[in-house]
Amino acid sequence: MINPADNIMPFLAELQVNNNKPWFDKNRDWYKRAQADFVQLIADY
Repeated sequence: MINPADNIMPFLAELQVNNNKPWFDKNRDWYKRAQADFVQLIADY
């Protein structure tokens, strides 16, 4: 089971303080991993 504290929440916390395109472009791979974790988390329920 996916633990949101492992990847999803840290990504969202960083996004909250770095909500700009250069940061997002640099962290796009992290976004994709967090997104995949979120989809899996929802599917597990």
